[in-house]
Amino acid sequence: MSFASGFNSGINLTAQLRADARARRQEARQAELDEKAEKRAKIQDEVQGLQLQTIKRQMEMEREVLKRAEVERFASKAALVKFNEQAKALDPDDIDGYTSLYAEYRPMMTDPGVLESFQNIHNVKAANYAERRGNIGQMQKAARDKELGTLANDMWSYHGINADPTTPQGVSRIMGYKRWKAVDDALDKNDLTWESIGIDGSAMNLSEADLGKANTSLKGMAMEQAMMDSMPAEQRGLLYARKKVDRSGDTIQMLESTRETGGALANTQRTEIDDSFTAMGLLVNVERALADLDVPTGAGIGWLADNILKFSLQDTSLSDFKASVQQLIPKLARGVFGEVGVLTDADIENYRKTVASLAQTPDANKRIMEHTKALIARANRRKLEALAEEGYNVSQYAGQFKQFSNAPYMVYRSMDSAQRNLYQDVQNGVLRAGDTYKVWNPDTSGFDVGKAKTLKEYNPNAEE
Repeated sequence: MSFASGFNSGINLTAQLRADARARRQEARQAELDEKAEKRAKIQDEVQGLQLQTIKRQMEMEREVLKRAEVERFASKAALVKFNEQAKALDPDDIDGYTSLYAEYRPMMTDPGVLESFQNIHNVKAANYAERRGNIGQMQKAARDKELGTLANDMWSYHGINADPTTPQGVSRIMGYKRWKAVDDALDKNDLTWESIGIDGSAMNLSEADLGKANTSLKGMAMEQAMMDSMPAEQRGLLYARKKVDRSGDTIQMLESTRETGGALANTQRTEIDDSFTAMGLLVNVERALADLDVPTGAGIGWLADNILKFSLQDTSLSDFKASVQQLIPKLARGVFGEVGVLTDADIENYRKTVASLAQTPDANKRIMEHTKALIARANRRKLEALAEEGYNVSQYAGQFKQFSNAPYMVYRSMDSAQRNLYQDVQNGVLRAGDTYKVWNPDTSGFDVGKAKTLKEYNPNAEE
C-alpha cells in the first residue's frame, strides 16, 4: 500500500469514527429526550388523577354538608312540633312558664327556615301574653337573662371566672366567654390548637373580630385538610414540611430547619447540587493551576506560551491547568446552568468562556473567574432555598454552603458600576444584607471587597 493510499484510508477511518461517535451521541440525546417526555407524561397523568381525587373529595364534602343540613332541618322541625304542643298546653296567664319554654327551644332551631316558623309562632304567642302581662321584649330579656346566668355559672364552676350577669361589664365578659367556648369546642373537635389559628385563647375572652378571624381560619384549614387527605402520602409530607421551614434567619438556618420533616431529594436533584458545589471548588483549582504556569497570557501571547512549554518539555503545569478546566466544564454546565445530556463541542466551547484561559489577559481572567464564582453562589443559594420551600430536606448542604460563605454574590466592573447598581441589586433581592460583593480596581489590578447593607442604611426613607 502506498503512503497516499494509507493516508487516505486513515482519513476515511477517522471520518467514519467521528460520524459513528456523533451518531451515538445523537442516539443517547434522543433516548434521554424520550425518557424525559415519558416522565412528563407520567407526571401529567398523576396531576390529572390528583385533580380528579380533589374534585371527588369536594363533592363528598358538599354532600356531607347537605346531609348535615337535612339532619338539622329534621331535628328543628321535630323540636318545633314539641314546642308548639307544649305552648298550647300552658295556662294563658303563665308568662314565666312560656318564657322558660321559649328559652329552652330557641337554641334548637338551627335550620333558618324552621327558625322563621318558630319566630312567627312565638310572635303570636307573645302578643297574646302581652295583652295580659309584659311584652315580647320582656320575654326575650328573660330568655337572655337565663342564658347569661347559665354561662356565668359554667364560667365559675369550670374555670373559676367570676362574672356578674346583671352588670354591663359582666355581660360583656360572659359574651366573650361564649364566643371563646364556641371556637374552643370547634378546635377540640378537629384536634387543633389556638396557636394553629393564630389567636391567643388563654384569657377565655374572645372579641367579635377574633371570632370572625377564627371562623375564617377554621374554614380555610378544613378545605386544606380535605385537599391533603386526597393527596398521596409523599405529597402530604412535603406540604407538612413546608410549614416547618424556618424563614426567620439566614440561609444556613433555613437549610438546617428541614432536617426533621423534609422529604428526600431525587437522585437528579442531589447530583445537580453536588455538581454545583464541585464547580465552585474546581474554580479554585483552575486559579491555582493558572498561577502555577507563571507565564504571560493574552491574545497571541497565550498561544506562544503554550507552544514554548510544550517544546521545552516543561508542560506539566500546563497539563494541570487544562485538566482542571476540563473537569470544571461539565460540573459548571450541569450543576449551575442545568445542562442535560451529552455536551457538544459547541457547548463545551461556550462554557470555556466562563473560566480563565491562556488567550485572555491576567486581569480579564481575574474578572471572569470572580464573575463565575458570584454566579455559582447565587445559583446555589436560590436552588437550595427553593428546595427547602418545596418541603425537601437540604440540611446536609448547610456545611458546604457555609464553606463558601465568603464567595462574592455580585461582581462590579468598576466603582461607577457599583454606585449605579448596588442599591437596586439589594432592592431586587439579588444581594442581601451581609452578602459579599467585589468591585474591580484597575489601579491595583485586583478587587475591592465590600458587604451589602440594608436598604435603610443606603436610604433612610426606603421601605424594607
